[in-house]
Amino acid sequence: MKENQANKYPVRLFVIGFLMNLTKKIFLIFTSIILLIIGIWVKWCFLVGVALLLLDVIISLIEQIRIRSVTINSDNPNFEEWQDAILSINFSPI
Repeated sequence: MKENQANKYPVRLFVIGFLMNLTKKIFLIFTSIILLIIGIWVKWCFLVGVALLLLDVIISLIEQIRIRSVTINSDNPNFEEWQDAILSINFSPI
């Protein structure tokens, strides 16, 4: 991979990957939403719901940062063709 491509990881690709990571944990999201609704009347349910949502967001963000790091820094020759394609100027994830 060329050195000038290192800072060109598409922001749109990062956001899409982050949202996909969030939706992979749909059970956790539904559980936290139910707890947030119950939390209207029971304070500890609200706190647990917020904690679960934050946990999901943090885990998804860490996963996407790791994917970005691997995409930018991988030296695997089998990965270079995909790497060049995804980091090219003409790439559009949508």
